[in-house]
Amino acid sequence: MKSKYYDDIVAVLLEHPKGMRVGDIARHIFNQQCNLFTSEPERLYLTIYDSVRHYLWKQSARRSSVFRHARWGRYALRRHYAKQLQLVFKDPSSSVPTGTAAGSKSKRDSRHAGTTTKAEMRDLFPE
Repeated sequence: MKSKYYDDIVAVLLEHPKGMRVGDIARHIFNQQCNLFTSEPERLYLTIYDSVRHYLWKQSARRSSVFRHARWGRYALRRHYAKQLQLVFKDPSSSVPTGTAAGSKSKRDSRHAGTTTKAEMRDLFPE
């Protein structure tokens, strides 16, 4: 079951690989959703906070979830999911995907462009 704010939660947690508190995640999402003319911003924030808190609490308890409980009150993305999201399938110098004749210089260059090592992933996403 996906939350209304699933994509926003993933985007925020990708920027903070060590995890964040629920209130901080909710504040980031609120700032993305809210503008100067939003009526009842306090109510909107509480709605977002409750939705994010409940969703992360439920999802982090499941082993198949992409979210994990990092520490008390903190949530983060599981390492394998974050690694999948960081894979780059396009050549950084052009908008043509690698693997096509126009986009790739050689198989080795295109295959390793934008990938990270296991040691770098361990530093970014501690268990």
